[in-house]
Amino acid sequence: MGKLLYCYWRPRGLGNPVKMILEYGGIEYVQKTVVQDADWHAEKFSSGFDFPNLPYIIDGDVKLSESWAIYRYLAKKIGIYPDSEQEERQADMLQGVIQDTRSNFSNTFYRPKENENIDNLRVTQVAKIGMFEKYLKTREFLLGDKLSYLDFALYETLDHHRHFFEDIFDDCPTIQTYMKRFKAIGRINEYLKSDRFNIFPINGPQTWWGGKNFNDKK
Repeated sequence: MGKLLYCYWRPRGLGNPVKMILEYGGIEYVQKTVVQDADWHAEKFSSGFDFPNLPYIIDGDVKLSESWAIYRYLAKKIGIYPDSEQEERQADMLQGVIQDTRSNFSNTFYRPKENENIDNLRVTQVAKIGMFEKYLKTREFLLGDKLSYLDFALYETLDHHRHFFEDIFDDCPTIQTYMKRFKAIGRINEYLKSDRFNIFPINGPQTWWGGKNFNDKK
């Protein structure tokens, strides 16, 4: 079997947790980067996927799209998937909360006039992040003392927040410790320091923040 193929846009977006899981698991992969919308539309409906979307992976006979489906597939492959039905239920709930936190934040930058409502965004996101601060006080990771695919998604979401609201975690010592703990994990740390990872862009080029190769916050 050849190397796994991972395909996504250039920005971090929903794709970077896939790369972090691959790197953590020591899975050899080839990255295919889609640069132009036209490039994706040219292959989209001839790619053989039931529901073509980005990111996607091809792992031997497995062709899979949709970010959370990919996270779970890779998690099972490398042993960071929930061990019990109880943990699976908890994971399902956490997925919804993480996705809600991420979407409410990232979608803002795709709406042109939302830069006038940053104070409202801060209030909303501080409340969402506060729930994770409370939840993680008694846990090293989201499912307790065991790293799971959920932590890759949460770290990525929190890191996006950190680059926009630089002080958003000032009153969240537990989250600060959690992010340091995650970032210090051997292969994850190596990846984040490598040329395979770029902090920016975070969002698509059409956004009013995060779409450039640097922090373009006004």
